[in-house]
Amino acid sequence: MKPSGVRAYVLAPLYYAVALALAILIIANANDASRAYESVSAHETISAKTDRALRDILETLSLGIYGGGTELAEQVSDAVDVAQYHEARATGTGWLLLGFSVAFLAVVIATEERGRRNESPTIIRHLFGVSSIFLLVGLLAPILTVVAHEDIALLGRVVLQYESKGIVTTIHKLFLVANYFLASLLLLFSVVLPVLKILLSIVALELGHSPTRRASVLLIKIIGRWSMTDVFVVAVLLAFLTADTAQLTDATLGPGLYFFAGYGLLSIAAGQMMIGYEVKSPSPSVADRH
Repeated sequence: MKPSGVRAYVLAPLYYAVALALAILIIANANDASRAYESVSAHETISAKTDRALRDILETLSLGIYGGGTELAEQVSDAVDVAQYHEARATGTGWLLLGFSVAFLAVVIATEERGRRNESPTIIRHLFGVSSIFLLVGLLAPILTVVAHEDIALLGRVVLQYESKGIVTTIHKLFLVANYFLASLLLLFSVVLPVLKILLSIVALELGHSPTRRASVLLIKIIGRWSMTDVFVVAVLLAFLTADTAQLTDATLGPGLYFFAGYGLLSIAAGQMMIGYEVKSPSPSVADRH
């Protein structure tokens, strides 16, 4: 095994272990932040705002003996603090995963021989590996948060609806409401085809020049023709979810969208290199695996 292969072989397990842990933290904190903000929004509905106003009046009339208004305000403040804490952790961990991934790929590319970089199986393997980590975050973390609100006299700003959407949770909800067409479309292009492309690439890289490998590369080429469809479908989903959003609706993009887009870019690059590697591969087997 060449020195560059040894370095990649030693560094790769460390990267994937840390990257997977960071991905899980991003998903957990992003979803915790969404749940906490949902709790905050529940305190800003018409009924909740009315209840708080009545509690404030009773607290004022009782000269502070009844402290229901203050207690409720403290609960809302605590929920906001929890939401901001998890949001900050998700954002910071996301930047850490991005930087760590860029550094890892830079090392893998730099340690490969310059003349072999365009068709290096090591680079292709790790492009697909990093894209898999990004895909995991993209599928399970929120991609969009929508808050519909309105200003009402005496109550001020009230929340009419709060929804935090991720790709997998959206697919599940679409199936529940019997919107099978859009659910199947999202499932196919956002989950099935990306996972299938990664699995086929592993098969093609690890097998010699066999019918199975040739079939895998052929399928990768076919899937590659739809390489941006998954991103397009998510864009359509965003447009669908934010449709009819007037000035009284706030839409915030979540970390899942950015990592899903990152998966798309890495997957396209890896797919093109995979096709080039298959064309230029001179030997009947993949000898240089690391």
